[in-house]
Amino acid sequence: MRIACISDTHLTVTDPNSKSLFPRHLDSLPEEKRSALYEELRSGIELAYIRTMESLRNSGPWDAIIHLGDITGGYGESGCAHHEEARKLTLRCRSDMQRIAPRVFACVGNHDLGYGHIGSLEADVTTASVEFCEQTFGPLFWSFDAGGILCIGICSSFADYKGKDPTLLKRAHEQKVFIADTLASTKDPWILFSHSPWSAKFLAREITPHLTRLKQMISGDLHDPKKAWVIKSARRVLPIAQSNVLFHCLRNWTFCPSTAPLWWQGYQCLGLSVNAFGVAEEVIHGVLPMKNLPTASFMRCTWWCVKPKPKQS
Repeated sequence: MRIACISDTHLTVTDPNSKSLFPRHLDSLPEEKRSALYEELRSGIELAYIRTMESLRNSGPWDAIIHLGDITGGYGESGCAHHEEARKLTLRCRSDMQRIAPRVFACVGNHDLGYGHIGSLEADVTTASVEFCEQTFGPLFWSFDAGGILCIGICSSFADYKGKDPTLLKRAHEQKVFIADTLASTKDPWILFSHSPWSAKFLAREITPHLTRLKQMISGDLHDPKKAWVIKSARRVLPIAQSNVLFHCLRNWTFCPSTAPLWWQGYQCLGLSVNAFGVAEEVIHGVLPMKNLPTASFMRCTWWCVKPKPKQS
């Protein structure tokens, strides 16, 4: 079975007030300069998406396609449901995926559902974005058989949810029950798909009894293969306890690089060939542009995320 994986496409709305691209930095710029930089980034992300999806189509046929999250940049850091254009971009991506493979799945990410972090506006997961993504892609945790290997997809935002919203707490609980029941129902080897590579540590109780059958963990989120290389190198030299679920999953981890040229050059995705003997992987490249975006620099992106907020006059 051939499975295409794409991640971190970050399709971006045209409104420069969306807060979906480095708001601390963009908000510090004069309006004209801010709008010009935002459009440069937005159009560069769009080009990366078009070229990478074209390469993916040309590498087919594919039996299934999985988006590993951050389909769009969302809006106002509250996910993809809070702006008409963000909703349309999500639907467009689903349609593009349907033209590549007959079976479409999504492990939606923090930008799809809402989030907060050190460089953000301290937003969070929103039920509106969760419900919109469910309407668009179906259940946000799922499974299917790939020729004798069980594929399980999870929602990272449910796995690490720490809020108090009853609807989201219910989804998080339902996901844990689903994982436990699905893994207990078979003796087949299995693959875990998620947006974040760290999600497994929040699901230790459900995953631990079945770790010996885990063939592979596939995730995105980190964008840059160099970040993944650092983690893969560290896992070889650190003492890793068999009882540590996260480290065990990282020992069997395959990283899907980002399509969007954010934090690095982008223009990549992943192809998997899955059968009862294991998983073979290949990186698929889109045609790179003549000039990189400023966001191809990891150091620049880091500074744009953490730079001090401008003082109020």
